[in-house]
Amino acid sequence: MNIPKAGEIMKKGIYSIEASATLLEAAQMMLKTGTSLLVVTDNSKPIGVLSSGELFNSFCLHVAGHFPDKLTKEHLMAEKVEAVNRRSKEFNGLKVRDIMTPKIKTIKASQGIDEAISVMKANDIRRLMVEDEKGNLVGILTRNDTLCRLMESLSNE
Repeated sequence: MNIPKAGEIMKKGIYSIEASATLLEAAQMMLKTGTSLLVVTDNSKPIGVLSSGELFNSFCLHVAGHFPDKLTKEHLMAEKVEAVNRRSKEFNGLKVRDIMTPKIKTIKASQGIDEAISVMKANDIRRLMVEDEKGNLVGILTRNDTLCRLMESLSNE
């Protein structure tokens, strides 16, 4: 089996957002671009990533007052309007830097997806940033991308 390279199956097009942006701005960018991962920058230098999952969990914790797995209709109905309004203001004051994952895990575009899978598994992550030989970020490789390509390769043998 010929192992595909990360650069062959990565999703091209990386969206970035400044660490000082609000979480609302990050959510709007994700909706507008259709991405679930933003590279967080400080003066255009990558310093971390923000996923839609982190954004969702922060929203649930700060606005609803519960982690998503504990969020029920009864919890929401029992909340007082003032408390929800207060927590909404707190959430609106949060910046991307407050909830981002610092440090970006990367793989070279020339590396095989077997290596990418090892990095993802070792770090318990779903996505890797792909960089060219000069260290520039050029794409994103997801667990789903790797799985689909491996299954496709196996079915062609």
